[in-house]
Amino acid sequence: MEAAFAGGRDRCHGGEPDPSRPGVLTEGGDRLRLAPSTERDLRRVQTPLYRRILGASFDTLPPQLRELHGSCEPRTWWGHANVRHGGGVLARLVRALIGFPEEGSDVPLSVAFSPIGEGERWTRTFDGKPFHSYQFPGKGRDALLLDERFGLATFALALVVDGERLVLIPRRWSLLGMPMPAFLLPRGISFEHEIDGRFCFDVEISAPFVGLIVGYRGSLVALAT
Repeated sequence: MEAAFAGGRDRCHGGEPDPSRPGVLTEGGDRLRLAPSTERDLRRVQTPLYRRILGASFDTLPPQLRELHGSCEPRTWWGHANVRHGGGVLARLVRALIGFPEEGSDVPLSVAFSPIGEGERWTRTFDGKPFHSYQFPGKGRDALLLDERFGLATFALALVVDGERLVLIPRRWSLLGMPMPAFLLPRGISFEHEIDGRFCFDVEISAPFVGLIVGYRGSLVALAT
């Protein structure tokens, strides 16, 4: 996606670029001059989230991954998933607190992506029951990482292109903004890939002293507009 300053409508912010005057947006016929720092911020936000983090590596992803992650527009993808649970009281408690999906096979699924601020709100709806997270670029020691917030907990994830897969690797986490010990960091093998022209995902979330919390795998296609 090209940023508005390279031409086209500023879709994330609603203004129109003035091609004769770089750094100027027009809104209802009025010209708004942007400070250099504001211009840089707008350029960054107008670039899709995963492209901002991956840089040139984004272009090496399979086509369906580039399509799903390559927009700052609201969009919805749909498909099906198989969901499995771990046993134990603690695993059930974590699933209930976050709202992870119920166990099942071929579960109907939709994922709505809503750009907000510098990131995206993901609404995953399994068989009519949604749960939400917010993804945004990490800052400070999380720079170059993807932060994802589930309720009170935030996880810093490394996005690693491994051949035809995009692997998400937990690096650290915090609770209510407070860094948590590394030995309690939730683990799991999670990745995205493409099979037969479909976006496919395989997510596994486990934790020390808890074991498997939830795992789900399936595929998605873009919802026609």
